[in-house]
Amino acid sequence: MALDQPTRLFDFPRFQLAKKPLKTMMTQPNDGQGNRLSYSTQAFVDEMDRVSRGLIALGLQAGEKVAPKTGRQNTAPF
Repeated sequence: MALDQPTRLFDFPRFQLAKKPLKTMMTQPNDGQGNRLSYSTQAFVDEMDRVSRGLIALGLQAGEKVAPKTGRQNTAPF
């Protein structure tokens, strides 16, 4: 990826980290205990890499698709 022209959604965190990292890049309403969670750009990229390494360790291959599963019922047709 050329860091000056991100083209995929998952390129943008690294683009931001290289160009203008933020102390608070993203927040979540709560952690299940009522506490707000915040992530810096660096922490978000680190977590993204950790999850990626975990998926590779589980045997995920290039080209395979992954979808998040949440506790909420999703009625959107994906």
